[in-house]
Amino acid sequence: MICPSTTPQFPSNWELSAARATGVVRSLIGFGVFADRMRALGFADIAPKVSNRAPDGTPLPRSQEINRRIAVRIYPR
Repeated sequence: MICPSTTPQFPSNWELSAARATGVVRSLIGFGVFADRMRALGFADIAPKVSNRAPDGTPLPRSQEINRRIAVRIYPR
């Protein structure tokens, strides 16, 4: 599990994850991609690509960085 976000702006990892996703969507809209062709999904710490902690529970900062990712899928019309 990623260290929980505890800021006033992002009280949880859900808000932080969703804000990252919507930020990418906003940027793509700015480049002319139609909003109705996109959706933003935030998975927080539910679907990590790699484990965030060592077997002894020690946080793994590099793994946490890897898990801060955005996936963009482009489909043909």
